Amino acid sequence: MVELKARISEMASNLDLFVEIGMPAIRYEQKRNSDILLMLSTGATFFSAVTATMLQVSYGVPFHPVIAIVNTFWYCSLVLSIGAALNSLLAMVWKQTIHGSRGNKLPRWVTLWINASPPAFLFISIVCFSTGLVLFSFSFDQVQENFFTFDIPSI
Repeated sequence: MVELKARISEMASNLDLFVEIGMPAIRYEQKRNSDILLMLSTGATFFSAVTATMLQVSYGVPFHPVIAIVNTFWYCSLVLSIGAALNSLLAMVWKQTIHGSRGNKLPRWVTLWINASPPAFLFISIVCFSTGLVLFSFSFDQVQENFFTFDIPSI
């Protein structure tokens, strides 16, 4: 009984230490993960708006095969950035609700998809947008010589 009493008191002190230090650390990490996913979702949504705006600009340019390639890159960028936003929101909801109750019983590919797909989609989206922007910039002189002409009135 003396040995059992010593172990129980040691376990009680360790449990108090866990409640005092461990629980706030766990809450902090959960909040941090949610904040990161929310920022990723916000950034992907903003990037979708930028991509959609550039698609509108490219439709004002006369048809050229390079412009078709540019639009393809920008459509891919738009789809991937929307996918990144949706997947990050899905991951945030998943981690807040179901993940805690299921523990480590998820298949490896599901865990990998939830953790890796939002940043990967956003990265590929940025690469597609940048490639389209470079092609658009370098081919702009070939497509339209004076697309943005401004008449400045003389004083």
